[in-house]
Amino acid sequence: MQPLLPLADLIPIRDGDPDARAIYDRHYSARHYRDGRRPLKLIGPGQYLLLTDPYRTCLIGFRRSNRPIAGQTGIYLTVFRNESPRRASDILRRACRLAFDRWTDATRIFTFINPRRTRAAVPGYSFIRAGFRHIADTRNDLMIFALQRHTLDRLDRKEKP
Repeated sequence: MQPLLPLADLIPIRDGDPDARAIYDRHYSARHYRDGRRPLKLIGPGQYLLLTDPYRTCLIGFRRSNRPIAGQTGIYLTVFRNESPRRASDILRRACRLAFDRWTDATRIFTFINPRRTRAAVPGYSFIRAGFRHIADTRNDLMIFALQRHTLDRLDRKEKP
């Protein structure tokens, strides 16, 4: 596979990209249809930001919805998969910064994690390292994590010398 140019750490791509779909299909939350359908689109309705790295070894998808999703409002981090050697929390933090830059009026990003389907000893550990906090659980026992814009700003200031 040839890397995409320009060589930025994360680059936006369009929903429907076949490489993005291939990475998404390896994510635990990917929906696999019984009749064999494999739709290319994966984000859903509304405004979105789909990011990957030049080597297509990670995928981060954000969606902005006008309606609450499971009672949560803000930017919905719909998918995160890291197959690269980079630290997942670093990728998450950079991607969240790009999402906040895209939607300047948003104050929070939220996501859902299924603790029974993750391989990590601490479900959501990469999200916690990136600044997210476990705020609640859904009725289906999914963990809800949220990141406030001011928390990310504080973490960014702490990293700068």
